[in-house]
Amino acid sequence: MSPGEGRRRAEPGRGAGAVLWVVCLIVLIAPFPVAYHFNHRDTLPPRVSTPAAHVAPAGVASAGLPAGASAPVVLAYHNIASESPSKYSITPEAFEAQMAALAAAGYRSITADEFLDYVDGRPVPRRSVLITFDDGTDGLWTYADEILERHGFTGVSFIITGFVGTRRPYYLTWPQITAMRDSGRWDFGSHTRDLHRRVPIDATGTTGAALSRRRWLPEQDRTETAAEHVERVRGDLIGSIDDMTAHGLPRPQLFAYPFSEGVSTDSAAGDTAHEASAVVHSLFRVSMVNNAPGLTASRRQARRGRVDRLELTDTDTPQTLHLSPRGRQVQGVGLGSAGGGARARSGRGGRAHGDRRRSPRGRGDAGCRPAPAPSSGHRRGSDGRVASAACETRSAWAGT
Repeated sequence: MSPGEGRRRAEPGRGAGAVLWVVCLIVLIAPFPVAYHFNHRDTLPPRVSTPAAHVAPAGVASAGLPAGASAPVVLAYHNIASESPSKYSITPEAFEAQMAALAAAGYRSITADEFLDYVDGRPVPRRSVLITFDDGTDGLWTYADEILERHGFTGVSFIITGFVGTRRPYYLTWPQITAMRDSGRWDFGSHTRDLHRRVPIDATGTTGAALSRRRWLPEQDRTETAAEHVERVRGDLIGSIDDMTAHGLPRPQLFAYPFSEGVSTDSAAGDTAHEASAVVHSLFRVSMVNNAPGLTASRRQARRGRVDRLELTDTDTPQTLHLSPRGRQVQGVGLGSAGGGARARSGRGGRAHGDRRRSPRGRGDAGCRPAPAPSSGHRRGSDGRVASAACETRSAWAGT
């Protein structure tokens, strides 16, 4: 046998050895992706589909979109859940009904960036709506995301970063938040890192919002100073920003106050909320609370750093949005047989802190009476008199 023949006979052996090495490598590596899938199989639970609501065409103002309604409506939701004792949680069916009614009435949702463009003076489409959600609950992924997708809407979720992934399945997880961001339907704002709670504010145990009130320090038998309060708030809010950017989210420009306590009305508190507000305004372009006197967001108000939103609860349905217990005038949005949550249909349920924030909208047409002089949030009519923002708002929804 020649040397060449020996080499040719040895080559098949080397080929078999290479195949064996590949097989061994596969056997060694294969368990890792399987284990990863097993350990993370619950990071992205399935979304739950909600039946589409059927809008009654006669109940929707389909003609004559208002040329002057350039200010967006800002809505505030909390949780979306099929069963919840909280009045701040609405059913998926109620949320779908409201989104279907908005879509049928010609509304278009805007993103956080588009809202900031509006604040900067650029126009937004007629009948624009900014749909926001506080707290960052799992219901946004499970129910709201698919509903928004169905109607071509977007949402802004204000998350409490220190609560993400806790009290499962109540709060969203970071993988869910990442998937929501990647969908292009969601923007995210700050709702603090760990200040969405109440803390003792005096020696008697009275509690107040951790963000807007100075804490009682029992070990020192005193209330924290203004400087300590500001330092605590700043540290928390910077922490919330860092949490979001560390997980691949853009730096948040929008902030929502926990409990909507952006300004204290308690004189005994020394108006400590202003201490917190100064920190908020130094870190975020716009902050939001839930006590809107009108339905549209005033650009002048937003430029000052705060926007009042219209808060929706389980008592709100497409049929009652035009005249809710708080006197809303959301004309042009109606629905046929589809309705809201069980408590809304049965007539039960009130408003917790919503009751203490009743606005001029509750006085019917009184909100459209001319005022004697210009003031913040009002516009001057062609006759030189001042019309309130509520009048413009009413026209925006009514299409008149």
